[in-house]
Amino acid sequence: MPALRTCGGLPFFQDEVLQIIQAARSARRRELRGQINQRIAVVVRHLPDLASTKPAPAPEPADEPRKRPKLRTYLECDR
Repeated sequence: MPALRTCGGLPFFQDEVLQIIQAARSARRRELRGQINQRIAVVVRHLPDLASTKPAPAPEPADEPRKRPKLRTYLECDR
């Protein structure tokens, strides 16, 4: 039997609360995944030509590598 704990004066079982939270998170992820899949289907249905024939553009290579600023050194005076 899981240990009895209290939260704000109300007792609850830690393992049961964890299972409830995990189940809610799983359900929310499934719901979001379903919504994403529906949106993908709508986009593919409206843009079938673009989805299958056009490859993604290649990234442009950098002409010159970024130059680092020179390290500046300062002389300290011993006064």
